[in-house]
Amino acid sequence: MTKVLSALKETTVAEKTGDEAASELKEDFRRENDGAPLTDSQRQAVRRTKVRVERESKRKKHVRRCVACGAQLPVNARADAKTCSDACRQKLARNR
Repeated sequence: MTKVLSALKETTVAEKTGDEAASELKEDFRRENDGAPLTDSQRQAVRRTKVRVERESKRKKHVRRCVACGAQLPVNARADAKTCSDACRQKLARNR
C-alpha cells in the first residue's frame, strides 16, 4: 500500500491530460507487477490520479488575471473586478 501512495505523490502535473497521467501510472504498476494484472488498490490509485489531474487542469484554466499588471486576481475579488489593487486601477485610469 505504501508503494501505491508514493506513486500518487510522485506523479506531477506537467501540462498533461488525466488519461496520460493515468496511463503512465498504470504502466509503472505493470512494470512493478511483472506484467500481472493490477490490484484493486492500484486501479483505484490510477483512477484517483486521473480525476486529480483533470481537476487541477480545470483550476488552472479559470485563473483570472489583472488587466494592468497580469498578476492573478485575489480569490475574494468581485466578479466584475478587472484589477488586483488600487494602484493597478489608478494606473489603468491614467493610461486611458
